[in-house]
Amino acid sequence: MNRTTVVGLAILGVLVGGLWLLREGQLAGQGAKDGEAAKEKEPRKIHTSGSATVRVKPNRARLYLAVEATEKTVKSARAANKKYVESIIASIQGLKIADLKMKSTNVDMSIIHAKDEKQTKLPEILGYRVTYTFTVLVSNDDTEKLAATAAKVLDTALENGANFVQQITFFRDDLTEARRQALTKATEEAVANAKALATGAKRTISDVIVIDGNPQYMQEYANPTNTHFTQPAAGSDATQLVAGDMEVTCRVSVTATYGAK
Repeated sequence: MNRTTVVGLAILGVLVGGLWLLREGQLAGQGAKDGEAAKEKEPRKIHTSGSATVRVKPNRARLYLAVEATEKTVKSARAANKKYVESIIASIQGLKIADLKMKSTNVDMSIIHAKDEKQTKLPEILGYRVTYTFTVLVSNDDTEKLAATAAKVLDTALENGANFVQQITFFRDDLTEARRQALTKATEEAVANAKALATGAKRTISDVIVIDGNPQYMQEYANPTNTHFTQPAAGSDATQLVAGDMEVTCRVSVTATYGAK
C-alpha cells in the first residue's frame, strides 16, 4: 500500500469519526431537550384536605338503667330483684308512651364477702347481689318533647325501684343526610384550601384530579356531651333533661394540579 493510499484512509477515518461524534452530540442534546420537555409536562400537584361539621337534632333517647337487690340468699336476692323489675316495667308501660321500647341487657349475680383485714382465713359470705340492667328507648322528632319524655321515664323508673342510672344517650336514628352534607362541605373546603395554596404561590388550580373516596366521619353523641340535667321548675321535683345537638364531622383529602407561571 503506497503512502497516498494510507493518507487517504487516515483522512477518511477522521471524517467518519467526526461525523459520528457530531451525531452522538446531536442525539445527546436532543435527549436532554426531550427530558426537559417531559419534565415540563409532568403535572404540578397540590395535596390538601378539608373538614366540615354539621349539627343535627336528635330524635331518639336511650336510657341505660339498672336494678340492684341485695339479700342473704341467692333465692331471696333474685326474688327481690324480680319484684322491682316487674314494678318498673309495669310503671313505665303505664305511661302509655308511643313507640316506647324496652329490652334487657344483662343479669349479674355477685357474692358479698365480709372484709377481713388480717386475711388469716377465707372471708365469710354475707349475702348475694343480683343486678338487672335494661334499656328504654323513646322517640320524638320534637327535641324538647323527647327530653321531657326521657325525664318522665327516668323518674318513673327511679320511683319504682331502679337504683342505678348508667347513662342517657340522645341520638338520631338516620345520619345519612347529615353525612352527605358534611361530605359536600368538607370537599368544598378541601378544594378551597388547594386554591388558597396555589394563590399563595402565584399559581392557578387547573384541575382536581383525586378526591379521597373513603371519607372519615366522626359522630358526637349525647354520651354525655349533649345531655344536661337542669334544676326542676318551680313547684316541681321532676328531673329535667336538655337534649343538645349532635355533631357529624367529615374529613376529605384532595389532589389538584396547577399551572406554571
